[in-house]
Amino acid sequence: MSNWTACKEKKEGVIAKVLRIQTQRQYKFVYTAFFAWKEWTQQIVDRYAILHFTAAQQLLDHVWDLQLCKTIFNAWHHVTLESVQQKEYFDRLEKGENSENEEPIPSKNCFPEVHDSISTLPYKVSVQLNLHEINHRYLSNLLCLSLAYCRRFTDKGMTYLAQGECCKNLEHLDLSNCLQLTPEGFMQIFNKCDNLKVFIVDEFPTLTDQCIQSILLHCSKLEHISFLGSPLLTDAAFQKFPKALKIIKLEGNNRISDMSIKLLSRMCPNVSHIYLADCQRLTDICLRYLATCKQLTILNLAECINITDAGIRSFSDGICAIKLRELNLSNCVHLGDMSLIIISKKLQNLTYLSLSFCDNISESSLEALGQAPNLISLDISGSSCSDQSISAIGKRARMKNINISQCTNITDLGLQKFAKQCPGLEQIDLSHCLQITDVAIKNLAFCCRLLSCVKLSGCKFITDLTLQYLSGVCHYLVQLDLNGCSLITDKGMKYVQKGCNWLRILNILYCKSISKNVPEAACIINSRSGLGLLASDGSRKELTNSRSIVQKMKRSIDTVNYNGEECHPSLEC
Repeated sequence: MSNWTACKEKKEGVIAKVLRIQTQRQYKFVYTAFFAWKEWTQQIVDRYAILHFTAAQQLLDHVWDLQLCKTIFNAWHHVTLESVQQKEYFDRLEKGENSENEEPIPSKNCFPEVHDSISTLPYKVSVQLNLHEINHRYLSNLLCLSLAYCRRFTDKGMTYLAQGECCKNLEHLDLSNCLQLTPEGFMQIFNKCDNLKVFIVDEFPTLTDQCIQSILLHCSKLEHISFLGSPLLTDAAFQKFPKALKIIKLEGNNRISDMSIKLLSRMCPNVSHIYLADCQRLTDICLRYLATCKQLTILNLAECINITDAGIRSFSDGICAIKLRELNLSNCVHLGDMSLIIISKKLQNLTYLSLSFCDNISESSLEALGQAPNLISLDISGSSCSDQSISAIGKRARMKNINISQCTNITDLGLQKFAKQCPGLEQIDLSHCLQITDVAIKNLAFCCRLLSCVKLSGCKFITDLTLQYLSGVCHYLVQLDLNGCSLITDKGMKYVQKGCNWLRILNILYCKSISKNVPEAACIINSRSGLGLLASDGSRKELTNSRSIVQKMKRSIDTVNYNGEECHPSLEC
C-alpha cells in the first residue's frame, strides 16, 4: 500500500513538472512573440510619427504663409487705396471739380487736445516753483551752471563762486556774453574747477588770450570748448590743449593760424568735432594736420576762403576719411570740381555735405554727388545746379534733406525727376528758385509723402494750387515758408487750414494778396498743438475778429493781439 502511494505521488510530481515545463515554454514563446511584435509596432509608430510630424509642420507652414499673405495684401490694399484717392484728388484739381468746402484726404493721426495747467501759470510763479528754498548748501553736487547773458555780476562774484563748494563737481559752465568779466575773474574760477568738462564763452568780443590760457592750463579734463564770436584770440591762447578734448568751436576769428591746428591734432587724439567757421587765416596746411585725427566725425570750415582743392586732396588721403560723417565747406570760393570728385569717391561714410555758394563748382561736377553712398543731407544753395544735376543727385534714394535755394537753373522737369527718385524726402528748400511752378510742387507732394518742411520763399509763380496739393497729400507738414509769394491768396490759406493738421510754423511775410482777415483762419490751424504764425506784416501775431475764435486760441496761446495792419510800416502796401 505504501509502495502504491509512493508511485502515485511520484507520477503526480512528474506530471506537475511536465506541466510547469510546458507552461514555461509557452511563456517563452509568448515573450519572444510579444517583443518581436513590440519592435515591429515601434518601427511602424516611428514611421507614422515622422509622417504625422511632417504633415503637421507643413500644415503650420501653410497657416503661417496664409497669415503673412493676408498681412501683405492688407498693407498693399491700404497703399493702393491711398494712391487711388490721391490720384482722384489731383484729377479733380485739374478738372476744377474740387470745391473749397470739400474735406481733404484724411490723415491717420492727429494730435489730441492737451490741457496743461502748469504752463498757464505766470512766469514769476513758475520760477518760484523751480527755485523755492534753494541755497548754497544744496549746491555741493552742482554739475551744470549757465550764466550766459548775465551782466550784473563781476569778478567778485566769480571769487565767491570759487570759494563755495559747488566748483568741486562742476562739469558744465556757460559764460557767454558776460562782457564784464576780466582775466582775473576767469583765473578765480578755473583754479577750483578741476572736473570741468564743458566750457562755453560765445559772443564774447573782448575775450583775450589770458582768459583762455588759464582754463587750458588748469582744466585737464575739458572735453568741449566753444569760443564763437571771439575775434581777439590768437595762437598764443592755444599753446596747450587738454588731452581729453573732443569738441572745439571757433568762429569769426582772423588771427588763428595753422599752427594752432597743428598743436590740436597732436595733443588731442580723441577730437571728434571741429568747428572753425569764418577763420580766414586757415589754409590747406591745416587740412593736412586734420587728416591725422583718427576720431574726427564732424568738420566745419565754412567761409574759410583760403581752402583749395589741394587741401581737400590731402585731407581725404588721411585716416580721418574713414569716420567723417559731416562736412561743411560753405562759401569756400576757391574749391573747384576736383574737390567734389574727391569727396564723392573717398569720403564714403559722409552723411551731410554743405557746398553752398561755392561759385567755382560747375554743373557737371555736381552730378558726382550721386555716387556718394550714404549721403542723406545736402546743401548746394546758390550753386549752378541744373535739371540734369538734380536728377543725378536724386539717384541716391536715401536723400532726406536737400537745400537748393537760389538755384535759378532748376525747372519743373528737374524737380519732377528728383522727386520720383527720392520718396523718403523730408525737408526741401526751394527758396528763390524762380522757374518753379505749381506743376513741380504737384509731383513733389505726390511722390514725397513724408515731407515735414517745405520752403518756397520768393517763388513768384507759386499759387493757391500749390497749397491745395500740399494740404491734400502731405499730412506730416510741420513748417511751411511762403514769404514773398505774391500770388498766394485767401483761398490758399483755407486749404492750409483744412489739411495741415500738424503745422507748427507758417511764414507768410509780404504776401500782398492775403487780406488782413485771413490770418484769423490760419492762426487757428491746430491751435491745440501750438502753431506759430508769421503774419503778412512781418510780426508774429494772431488776428481775430470773432470772440469765439479768440477763446479757441487762448487754450494754447496766452496773448492774442490784433493791430489791423496789412503790411510792415516801412514797406509800401
